[in-house]
Amino acid sequence: MEGVMDDNHTEKERSRRFSWIALVLCLVVLPAVVYLPSLFAPFHYDDLHSIQRNPHLKLENTAAFFHNPSLFDENPGTRMYRPVLLVTYAVDAFFWGRDPFGFHLANLLLHLLVGITLFLLLRALLEVQGRPASPWWACLGAVAFLLHPLATEGVVYVSCRSSQLAAFGYLGALFGYVRARREPRWPNAMGWILASMALAAIAFGSKAIAVTLPAALCLVELLFLTPRPLHARGLGRAVLALLPFVLLACGYLVLRQEVMGSTGVNLTPHRFYEGGHELTGGRSVQSNLFTQAAVFWKYLALTAWPMNLNIAHHMSVAHTLAEPRVWLSLLGLVLYFSVAAVCLKKRMALMTLALVWLPLTLSPTSSIIPLNVVMSEHRLYLPLTLFLSLLTIVAVRLGRKAGIPSAPVMGLVSVVLLLWAGRTAMRQFDYHEAGRLWGKAVALSPDNFRARNYFGNALVARRDFSGARDQYRHAYDLYPESMDTRINLGEVNIRIASMGGDPAAWAEGERMFRGILAEEPRHVLARLKLGRLLMLRGKASGNRPQDFEGAEEEFRTVLRMARGLRFRKARIWAWTRLADLHEDLGNLDRAVLALKAILREIPTHTAVQRRLRALCEKMGDPRGVRLH
Repeated sequence: MEGVMDDNHTEKERSRRFSWIALVLCLVVLPAVVYLPSLFAPFHYDDLHSIQRNPHLKLENTAAFFHNPSLFDENPGTRMYRPVLLVTYAVDAFFWGRDPFGFHLANLLLHLLVGITLFLLLRALLEVQGRPASPWWACLGAVAFLLHPLATEGVVYVSCRSSQLAAFGYLGALFGYVRARREPRWPNAMGWILASMALAAIAFGSKAIAVTLPAALCLVELLFLTPRPLHARGLGRAVLALLPFVLLACGYLVLRQEVMGSTGVNLTPHRFYEGGHELTGGRSVQSNLFTQAAVFWKYLALTAWPMNLNIAHHMSVAHTLAEPRVWLSLLGLVLYFSVAAVCLKKRMALMTLALVWLPLTLSPTSSIIPLNVVMSEHRLYLPLTLFLSLLTIVAVRLGRKAGIPSAPVMGLVSVVLLLWAGRTAMRQFDYHEAGRLWGKAVALSPDNFRARNYFGNALVARRDFSGARDQYRHAYDLYPESMDTRINLGEVNIRIASMGGDPAAWAEGERMFRGILAEEPRHVLARLKLGRLLMLRGKASGNRPQDFEGAEEEFRTVLRMARGLRFRKARIWAWTRLADLHEDLGNLDRAVLALKAILREIPTHTAVQRRLRALCEKMGDPRGVRLH
């Protein structure tokens, strides 16, 4: 008898060991292999100015990240309050410098961590429902999220780490809360509550989308934790458990208000252009709501059928309720929430949570608050977690309840997951080269001015200036108010004209810069570019004095306007161009004065020191008397 019991025990141990190995393969090894191509992608888009060229990403700035939002970007005017995100960037920069490989490795590890946290949360929710302790249902849901192609942008695009960190903290806080509410011993429950609050703080410090966490906790409390029928004692315990998270969220908003001067919610349409094309954050509240209603259904369609994915989807802005897509989208939302209400009434907790989770977690980015970009795939990273995983679990269970044998159901699920994995792996190669990434975006979203603009930048990097000008012109036709497009179009015309390719390019470039300055006279970059155009045109046209005089006037206007540390780079650029101008004209004394002005700003600027000594030698002053 003892031998039989020992054999059974050994068999159970072997089975348990096999289960854990299989779980590690599904939750760690498989997604890690699928995302291996992401490690070799360069920086893209916002990565360039918020990571690659950001001089503030140093561990000694850790404390400053929590009270100085101007450290978020190389440009101090681009202020965001995401201190936890900046700490992770600083750690990466400490170990890897600005090598994209290290940053992509951190993003991959974070994706795996989010998947494991989602697995733990799903298992906890299933256990609350009295389901068997088998981890495979939770594993199925987590793997569906880990491999879905729509999560790719959230992993491969390094700047989306804010969404990953927020998702980790958000899901971890939910898991800790569920464990705390089910823990019979008070000290253990308090430990889980404190751990949950720490994870919630990570979410808040990573991205503002975490402000919906108290609402998500209330939803989980209502669907899974509060005993039925409802009574005063049970509700009182629920309120006491939820109160710390509500206070934490309020504290975060107050802190953000103090640091940023704003909670981040701005409902004033500062710039609103008609025309039906994607704009840059200036939509009215009503217009944004109508547009996001249509975006919601586009997100659902991409989740169900993840094809034609790209980094810059086009979604034209809606203006009135009379537009068919607006009232159809709003009607669809009414039906969607009606289904959620029916599921709630029938005590279908998993289905209700999935249906409410998607609009709840999307609401900070896709509701009434106009953001700079109308639609982005990475905004689905957190919403996709529980929505996709719970729907996958529910769908498989419904198939089994309908009498369909397990083998064909799981076979179909396996095929779908493998197709998703292949699609996800292949899509990452788009991110290996900017021209391929943005060229695909232009092919799939030809009316997106942002895709045209960045594809033009990629063509400039390839030195295909004519092709870049064509893309910038398309972007300008789509959205003529875009300052970036006009700057880029002006700059590429300077390059084409300087190479003798098209003399008429001087006039088009000048028209772009002067158009910007007519609207915003204090636009420093446009004025610097205009000065450079006039200087180069003057040289190319046989030393035209009026162009040289105009160039000097533009550079000196920048020096008068650009005061303070924020504009030091602009001042150095202006002094450098003045030195170039005067050296070309033979005014070496004035060129020396311009270079000396740069050294007053940065005394250790070695390139300027070498150039200054070379000028002195050219002037017959090899000892550099003029340097003193």
